[in-house]
Amino acid sequence: MFSLADLERREAALRELTHVPVNEVYLEEVSALLIHGKRAAFQDALHFWINAVRVAERRGTLWGWGVPVCEALSEDGFAQAVNGCWSAGWCRLSLVPCSGFVSAITVRAAPEDIGALAMFESEYVAAFWSTTV
Repeated sequence: MFSLADLERREAALRELTHVPVNEVYLEEVSALLIHGKRAAFQDALHFWINAVRVAERRGTLWGWGVPVCEALSEDGFAQAVNGCWSAGWCRLSLVPCSGFVSAITVRAAPEDIGALAMFESEYVAAFWSTTV
């Protein structure tokens, strides 16, 4: 999807691009944010990720901004990360994408934060969760 080197090299330039509207679901009770966008609206996965981070930053918190790792996740691994974020005793999220799974990564992680990204055939989904809020 993208590497740590890509993230470091391209982040500043991508932050300068015009914000692309996305769908977002935020649950304050569990400090979790899920962002969804159509692949066709973005240059690539990294462009979507930086756009999603900007959406999260507008909420006043730097979501999922632990240590950059860019480690691959399986489809089940991404689903577990999303449900781990959302099910902290409050609710359970059923992620039903509109198209087939392609790949996923944990972009940033810390013991109390996670930021993960999944690419599906026609969409991207970013998940942010923090217990430090």
